[in-house]
Amino acid sequence: MPKTKKSTASFTPPPPLLEQKRQRQRDHSIVPSPPYLLASHFLDVACDLPLVRRACPSPEDGGWRSALPNPEWGTFPDGKLSHSFEAWFSPGDLNKDVTFEDYMASVNAGGKAGVGSQGGGGLSTTLNHYYDYAFQTNSTTLGDLSHPLPLSILLVLVLLIRQIKKIVMPIFSDVGLRFGRAAHGPTWENDNAERISKFGEYVYRLCYHSAVSVYGIWYFRDKIWWDPSRGGTTHLFDGHPNHPVEPGMAWYYLVQCAYNVDALLSLVEMSF
Repeated sequence: MPKTKKSTASFTPPPPLLEQKRQRQRDHSIVPSPPYLLASHFLDVACDLPLVRRACPSPEDGGWRSALPNPEWGTFPDGKLSHSFEAWFSPGDLNKDVTFEDYMASVNAGGKAGVGSQGGGGLSTTLNHYYDYAFQTNSTTLGDLSHPLPLSILLVLVLLIRQIKKIVMPIFSDVGLRFGRAAHGPTWENDNAERISKFGEYVYRLCYHSAVSVYGIWYFRDKIWWDPSRGGTTHLFDGHPNHPVEPGMAWYYLVQCAYNVDALLSLVEMSF
C-alpha cells in the first residue's frame, strides 16, 4: 500500500483531449508509436464501459493511468501510455472543402473572367474554369462523396467503366478461346464456355489493376513521405486532419471507387 500511494502522488493526470491534440500538433515527436496508442485507446474505452467503470480509478485522479506500476508510463507527454484521442474532429478542426462556387468567387475576386455574375468568356472560358477546378485546385469537394458533384462524376465513371468492360472483355475472351483451341483442340470450347468468359474478365482485371498501380507509383513517386532521405512517413500526419488533397489524389480514389461500385453491381447481377 505505501508503494501505491507513492506512485499515485508522483503521477500527474494528462491534460484534456483538446490540449493533448494541440500539443501533438505543435510537436509530433511526442506522439507514441501506434501499439501504445492502441493500448491506451483500448483501456480508455474499457474504463467507459458500465461494468468496468467501477473498477477503474476516477477520471479526476487520472483514470487507469494512475494505477500503472510506473507513474512515468502515464505522465503526459513523454509517457508511452499517456496519450488519449477521439476518432472525431470538432468543426473548428476541419477546413472546408472548396466548392465550385467558392472557386468561382475567388476567380471573380481576382478579376478574371467568370461564369458568375460577371458573365463573360463564353463556353470556352466556362470549360476552362471547370477544368481548373477539377484538375488544378486542391482540396475540392471531389474528395467528399457526400456532395452532389462527386456523386455525379462517380455515376458517370461507373457507366464509363461498364461500357469499357462490354467492349474489351469479349476481345479478351476471344483471345482465351484461341489459346484454348490451340492447346486442346477445336472441341475444347464446347465444355469450357464459363472458363473462356472468366479468362476475359481476369485479363480485364489484370489490365485495370496494372494501369492503376502504374499511375499510383508515378503519382506518388515524388511525394515527401515516399522519400526516406526527406523524412519519409514522419510527414504523414503533417497538418492533420487538414492535408491538402491534390486533384490527382481525388481522381485516383474516384476511379477506384467507380471500379469497386461496378464490381459490386456485377456481383448483384450474377446473384439474380
